[in-house]
Amino acid sequence: MFRDPGLALADAKVVLQAKDNPKAKKRETTTNFRGEFEFRVPAVEAVYVLKATMKGFRADQKEAQVAGGGVPGSERVEVNLVLSPESK
Repeated sequence: MFRDPGLALADAKVVLQAKDNPKAKKRETTTNFRGEFEFRVPAVEAVYVLKATMKGFRADQKEAQVAGGGVPGSERVEVNLVLSPESK
């Protein structure tokens, strides 16, 4: 998780939701001091929507696709979210 102009953003809220199953339980976490976050999901093919928010910043949202078929925990999908300061 970064803030414009590319600096790490700690304590941002990140929500993960299955794209094809909006009734599925949303997962939520916050970024660490390096702006990193992690979700562990089943090792099956799926598309997820990640949305990051933090007070004083515009939200960012991206999709992440998990190929599936591998050993649980073996696939890593990196998603870079960038929050820009809100205009005043």
